[in-house]
Amino acid sequence: MSIDDKDEILPDAEDGPDTHDYFFPEWADLAKFAGIQAEDIGKETVNVRSEFIRLLIQQLLDTLPFSEKAYIKANPDIAQAIKTGQVASGSQHYAMTGYFEGRYAGNFAVNPTWYLGNNSDIREAALRGDISDATRHFQSTGYHEGRTGTEEQLRMRKSWSVLLD
Repeated sequence: MSIDDKDEILPDAEDGPDTHDYFFPEWADLAKFAGIQAEDIGKETVNVRSEFIRLLIQQLLDTLPFSEKAYIKANPDIAQAIKTGQVASGSQHYAMTGYFEGRYAGNFAVNPTWYLGNNSDIREAALRGDISDATRHFQSTGYHEGRTGTEEQLRMRKSWSVLLD
């Protein structure tokens, strides 16, 4: 097939509602970096380079909503590191280091009524006066325990259940 024949099949390369400005590597390049072969896909387990997993996570984190202000508020040491030039930004720190250190991103939505209604132990602790603020509890403790702050987060977490449960 000549390139002219392909022009009849392929849509115009103009920007439009069906085009997106992104880059994603070819499978062969990803597999090579990961250290796996095509025949490995579908196996229950495969060995991949840890750098590959880290890079995938960093790339995913870069696509998620992020609040610089909320991250710095939750992690005041990062504000100082930005001021001294040790770190370019909170978002860069979170994607490169903070996530892997287990830091709280600071920007997860919390519906206190839903949170208390779906976590009976937290609701009971709040009724006893042990917890005064459901949102703060989620931010300081609940997130790290694998809890979710909203019904939508619970729905999303369930899609990860094969890894998390």
